[in-house]
Amino acid sequence: MDDFTAATHVRISVTSVYTNGGTPHVSAQRIKFFGNVVNSISVTTEPDKLVYFAGEELNLDGMTVTAAYSNNTDRDVTEGVAAECDLSTAGTQKVIVSYAGKTAEFDVTVKKVPASIEVTTLPNKIEYVVGAQELDTEGMVVTAYYDDDTSEEIYLADV
Repeated sequence: MDDFTAATHVRISVTSVYTNGGTPHVSAQRIKFFGNVVNSISVTTEPDKLVYFAGEELNLDGMTVTAAYSNNTDRDVTEGVAAECDLSTAGTQKVIVSYAGKTAEFDVTVKKVPASIEVTTLPNKIEYVVGAQELDTEGMVVTAYYDDDTSEEIYLADV
């Protein structure tokens, strides 16, 4: 048996039973518990996507969760891993990952969804040869306007 299925605990249960004639009868039962106890979990590789717009769905592609077991071994787990996070509110949000009754967490950034955007400063390069040059956004500034009457300048070279 491998480390994850070897018996780690054995319990013996003894019960005295009296039959109709009052003769005692002893019943013994041996129960094996297979598998090791998960002591803790950790997110050893965060997901590829850590920045969201409010209302998007959580994407855990690229995430690795490692379980530490009672027999001092570790194993990456995928089946039975769950995660929850409030992606409806802008700001830094905690993602709570759970497996076998244990939890770990990491942070994601949730941004507000703009109601509209406007290019407020043109990029440094504005003339191109068709098919020969890629778009260069250096110097371009976009202003995002939100429903709560706030705005934010976004420098595309920084994105």
